[in-house]
Amino acid sequence: MSKFSEFFKKPVNEKKGIYMQILEKANETQQAALDGLIGDIYQWGLDRCIIQNATYEVQWLKLLSEIGELADNLAKGKPIYDDIGDCFVVLVMMQGIRGYSKEDIIEWVRTAAYVVDACEETRHDDDMYRMKSILLSMHADSPTLILQELMSFDVSFTECALVAYEDIKDRKGTLTKDGIFVKYTK
Repeated sequence: MSKFSEFFKKPVNEKKGIYMQILEKANETQQAALDGLIGDIYQWGLDRCIIQNATYEVQWLKLLSEIGELADNLAKGKPIYDDIGDCFVVLVMMQGIRGYSKEDIIEWVRTAAYVVDACEETRHDDDMYRMKSILLSMHADSPTLILQELMSFDVSFTECALVAYEDIKDRKGTLTKDGIFVKYTK
């Protein structure tokens, strides 16, 4: 008798345990990937002096611009992976500017994800509702609420972060203390 056929002879509650183990392992792998991306994004911001030289207020304006692109693509029915990822990159920069370490940001993202997962049953399944929530969150000056709303879209948040990081990782330059980004050319 194969292990596969033995599995189906087990009581349902034992099978559920196996399913949960598989799901938990997949979630751990995805979380590890996101943790690595957060580290890469944070380091990218340090290497370009964004975290050291940008102001929190200017990053809010950048976040507004990225949220505008997200709203535009939602309205047009276009893919939003890059838009969600770009918003996330700015949120990581904002938290770095506030003095959060890479480890603090990883914990911040994990906590936000936990809250999103815990509230999943009560969430609206409407993208325009999410955009309204993001706008209300901005009024409340809460990057955490915005992060939670971005995580609640029906897309892989890790994939969104990866798409955005792949787009920015090779950009060269630094942000001066005057807030001017000087691009390096080859």
